[in-house]
Amino acid sequence: MSCVYPLGIPMSHPLPRNLDALPAFESFQATFDGPVVSAEQIIADDPTIQFELAMEIASARNRMSQDAPSTFRVAPVGTIARDKNGELWVLADVPLDSVVQVEGTSKTNDTAQKYAGWLSAGHDPLPAHGVQNIAVHGGRIKLNDGHHRYSGARLVGRSSYPTWVNLTDPENDARPLLELGSKLETSLALLEKHGARVRPATPSPEIVDSIPDISRPPGPTLRHSTYSIGNR
Repeated sequence: MSCVYPLGIPMSHPLPRNLDALPAFESFQATFDGPVVSAEQIIADDPTIQFELAMEIASARNRMSQDAPSTFRVAPVGTIARDKNGELWVLADVPLDSVVQVEGTSKTNDTAQKYAGWLSAGHDPLPAHGVQNIAVHGGRIKLNDGHHRYSGARLVGRSSYPTWVNLTDPENDARPLLELGSKLETSLALLEKHGARVRPATPSPEIVDSIPDISRPPGPTLRHSTYSIGNR
């Protein structure tokens, strides 16, 4: 039996030292301790490649090279957090068949199989990322990051997957949601209309600490888990 830290992380995958120092939303993202290929490196090797394509190539190489889960901070469904730009996100449990996936829904390649294997082994699933699209899709979630993870979930028979959703201002569908209150309730209700589970809605620590007049329910469960850094 391999040795583990008290929080259950294998010693071969040490917890990054800076994880506890990160703002709440950033700390919920995956970290990767191995070498990471950047889009800039791809362009340096071939200056004819456009940046968007370079990002795709770098993402694919990083996914393929990873042979063990990464670390991230786990939050419960319903956690509301701000990113560094002040935009509000909610961690939702999203039915797999309710999202808009421009890359298709039936990936069965090695990356999807790898993520499926980690799920089957009991690792907590690294949440995908999506945006609440009101203008075109009536409030449904358009998946931006996590297509392979969704496919891996389908391969193991899951019906839903945790997804950080970038909320949209219901009164101006061209803008992200920046404020709490009635607009937040409207945005959450739209997600629920499409089957996503977002309750109980719980402000994450940096929101609670910065807004003294809101209720202070317990913050998210700040335990650590392991899963994948894959970007699709």
